[in-house]
Amino acid sequence: MARYRLQTYERIHQFDHATDVERGKISRETGVARKAATKQEALLDRLMRDPSDDLLLEAQAEQAHTSRKEGRNAKGHKRRLNDLESQGLR
Repeated sequence: MARYRLQTYERIHQFDHATDVERGKISRETGVARKAATKQEALLDRLMRDPSDDLLLEAQAEQAHTSRKEGRNAKGHKRRLNDLESQGLR
């Protein structure tokens, strides 16, 4: 992590154990993404049985978007966690 990015991070996130906070964020976002992916699969199964239901199609698209979004958030937090650990921060 570049020096100015680390300073900005420390100014905004005033935690004693920044890596623990980042691990918690990763865990939460991974869980939300996994849950959305499971819901998406269930909605796809229901959609295969009734392809004319537009509400199912919209709900499936929303769950797919949520899963991708939370996955990207978790990936960003993993990158930040690796940067923090490489800086020797706890």
